[in-house]
Amino acid sequence: MAGWDNYTQENVTIGGGEVPVVEDGLYDAVISEVTEPEQRPNPFPQEPGQKFYDPIQTQFRVSFTLEDPDLPEETTFYYYISLPYGITSGRGTIGERSKLHEVMTALGFIQPDKPIRFKPAEWVGTKSQVLIEAKAPANGGEARCRITKVMARRGRKPAAKPAAKSNLRERLTRDVPPPEEDP
Repeated sequence: MAGWDNYTQENVTIGGGEVPVVEDGLYDAVISEVTEPEQRPNPFPQEPGQKFYDPIQTQFRVSFTLEDPDLPEETTFYYYISLPYGITSGRGTIGERSKLHEVMTALGFIQPDKPIRFKPAEWVGTKSQVLIEAKAPANGGEARCRITKVMARRGRKPAAKPAAKSNLRERLTRDVPPPEEDP
């Protein structure tokens, strides 16, 4: 076991800081920082029948600085993204339903018929829009402003999404005329 000498530090600061308070809404933003990935125990239990499960969750933080003249300069929000199992396992895959896929698509890093380059450190300076809403944490507590969605910046189209799969009812009732009423 390591001794306290490994943890002794001078000029320790209090972390966490204040979360900016802004009106709920859509804001232009630029990525100002992308942290190195960090690992922690996965807070979600393995689901029965779940094929891929990693007991360690690896995530990184993306800092979005809002570009709004009505807000104080350097108003920044953090957005945490977990690396999916397809990346942490070395398979080199990103699931279409992952938050990482959603963000990379909005930022323009996933486009049809183009190879995907996964290098988050190069995202710094990328412009986007972020939806900010006051929400309480899932485990309870006080509502705080947080980024709930990252989107393409106005004037730039995000990568095209694959055609949505329709459910059976939609497929069966499509182009079927409504039943005629009895006179």
